[in-house]
Amino acid sequence: LPDMYRSQAVIQVVPPRVPGGIVQAPTTARFDERLRAVEQGILSRTRLEGLIREFNLYEQERRNQILHNVVEKMRRDIVVLPTKGDTFTVTYVGRNPTTVMKVTERLATYFIDESLKESERRAENTSSFLESQVEEARRRLVDTEQKLTELQASRKDGDATILSPEQADELQRFQDQRLAIRKE
Repeated sequence: LPDMYRSQAVIQVVPPRVPGGIVQAPTTARFDERLRAVEQGILSRTRLEGLIREFNLYEQERRNQILHNVVEKMRRDIVVLPTKGDTFTVTYVGRNPTTVMKVTERLATYFIDESLKESERRAENTSSFLESQVEEARRRLVDTEQKLTELQASRKDGDATILSPEQADELQRFQDQRLAIRKE
């Protein structure tokens, strides 16, 4: 049997940090579920075929087998395992120690790139969410100020004693709402 070499990369995914008072943390899939989804894309036939050609992997197998079987062999030689928290390992086993290290580095880079893309998507979604919240608060403020103006205009001389108790309560509620919206 030929000598086999193993290379392993440890990757930690840093979760996004948005203050809870500003935005509630989105309900997302568990880490291991997200990892499996990303893993499927990275271990796709197209990506692995590219690595096989780029690093001239499985030379003998490519001469004797169809490429589909060679890709399947490479998949078996790659192990992605969640470890502790948001950390996972990517391991690759092969015959040439230098090539095994380079392939592992490339696989780790693929995972890191996908993590960055996911973070960018989350940031864009958070930004869109915050923009919609600001627009909603602005709309509520305009609506409340309009109601407040109408209520104040219904008073003859601006004296609060002219208001009925219900109107005075409503006026106070609108003023409180306006203050609360401005604080948002």
